[in-house]
Amino acid sequence: MEAARICRHRRCSSRPSFEISEPLRLETSLNWDHLGRSGNSPWRGIAPLAFSRRPLPAPFQDLPLTSEQSPTLPPSSEPGVRLFFCVQPDAEMREAMADLSSRLQKAARFTPLRATWMEPDAFHVTLHFLGEVPESAAKALVKRLPLAVAKIPPFELDFRHVGYFPKVGPPTVVWLGVHKAPPQLELLRQAVGGLARSVGANLGEKDFTPHVTYARLKSAKGTNVFAKMLETYKFAKLDKCTIAEVTLMQSITGGGPAHYKTYATAPLLGAGKDELDAAEGTSD
Repeated sequence: MEAARICRHRRCSSRPSFEISEPLRLETSLNWDHLGRSGNSPWRGIAPLAFSRRPLPAPFQDLPLTSEQSPTLPPSSEPGVRLFFCVQPDAEMREAMADLSSRLQKAARFTPLRATWMEPDAFHVTLHFLGEVPESAAKALVKRLPLAVAKIPPFELDFRHVGYFPKVGPPTVVWLGVHKAPPQLELLRQAVGGLARSVGANLGEKDFTPHVTYARLKSAKGTNVFAKMLETYKFAKLDKCTIAEVTLMQSITGGGPAHYKTYATAPLLGAGKDELDAAEGTSD
């Protein structure tokens, strides 16, 4: 039986478009009953290639994805690593953040809110999330990172204002904001974004609102009450802290909330020629 391979194209609307590529021979022992062709199923009398928003039948689920569907395309035989770029507060700022988080958690106890609160050692400002990266690409990131960020000087971040995402509908994330982010933060984000794309990561275009995640809310129950309580902390102001390095962080999932492990770091040098030569030497 002849069928056709389904290929996903770049999305130009809310629904994916498709095209027909080279022929693909399917096994003639395909179990039609498994596809729900019998009885009153909506699949009755419809060939398995009929385009639908339903999940694809089993024979098609293993077709390879394109780079538009996955941040990277690791070979099936190569293990991957979930990575993201971020900057982290220093120890003193982390302690101040933890104190504010503790007060928010105490306020939440007076509501039916269900939330997962971040541990203080996990506080960070995400620059880019790469998703699953092949180990070979991850090693290339580690090798090239020092030179990619060497020209950017250290800078200060001013942490203040507690808020939540999204602004419309029940809140799902509680965060601590960055007040008037300096241009160096955006330069750093562009630098690590360019590095990520150089190894095949498809980052897409997203609005960037620098923040530290405090909590992820598990359900809508109690969120409206808690959102009103957060108004008390809307103008909370911590202090400034110096950001002197960028971190490539590994996100480890499974068996509960994700936890993070430093994969690599690189200093921000504001480098002149000598420093650039030194950084280039580490990337050889």
